[in-house]
Amino acid sequence: MIWLIRNILLALSSETNPAQIAFGAVFGLLLGLCPVSGIWVAALVIIFICRINFGMVFVFFFFGKMLLLSLGTLCDQFGFYILNIPSLKAFFTSLYNIPVIGISGFNKPSIMGALIITIISSIVIIPSMIYITNIFREKIQPRLEKFWIIKVLKGSKLYQFYVRIIG
Repeated sequence: MIWLIRNILLALSSETNPAQIAFGAVFGLLLGLCPVSGIWVAALVIIFICRINFGMVFVFFFFGKMLLLSLGTLCDQFGFYILNIPSLKAFFTSLYNIPVIGISGFNKPSIMGALIITIISSIVIIPSMIYITNIFREKIQPRLEKFWIIKVLKGSKLYQFYVRIIG
């Protein structure tokens, strides 16, 4: 549990763009909810190409897996409902016949449910994570840096060595 808090604080206090942190949360949720498939691999590739924040990906991957334990059947039922909408069946069939898209496995209810739930939740997650990151950096981080333990840690030779090596 401590590593979750550590990853959240490191991500929020890093020099990463707040949008990268927000998209890390969304892609982490997608990886947590979605079983391993073509969409999962594509999301992983996008994470590496776009330099999305890994700390938030790990944190929200964990939360996604916890949500999947409690909402897994709801996710499957939602995906089954979406895939069986009569007006969309022809569209999904034509998409599935395209080889690259067919590999994604979106025609499985669990994958479709995870994808739709992630897209819907991203409408809330992205703006709220950008807002939280900005508030943390403007108001909370300066207060945290005033604590004596932070000053002692930043003044240590080990921290100086870490800064020289990592950058």
